Amino acid sequence: MAVEMSLLLKQIKLEKDVSLQNLYFLQPDSEEYLKNIVDFGSRFIETLSLANSLFRARLHDPMNRDSHVPHLGYEYSPEMHSRDEMGAPPSHKATGGRLNPPGLPFF
Repeated sequence: MAVEMSLLLKQIKLEKDVSLQNLYFLQPDSEEYLKNIVDFGSRFIETLSLANSLFRARLHDPMNRDSHVPHLGYEYSPEMHSRDEMGAPPSHKATGGRLNPPGLPFF
């Protein structure tokens, strides 16, 4: 599917405005473009019932190969994070994402 060139240029300008100029106050044309994206995306919002289960996951440190030798009886078994540790990641581990710059935890 081909992307219309004007939309691509608007996307590039929005990315530049957010990353290089001001994260919270956009130029009027970028603000209008972002509003159109939000309006479009709002068509796909679905309210979940209480019967739905949602899970939050976080990667563990890489497995230590020395402690994972199943045929010798050494099984790697990572410990689960506590409930308190399952919120937003600590600032030093927060990578940049769609909604946040690096170092700013966002959950």
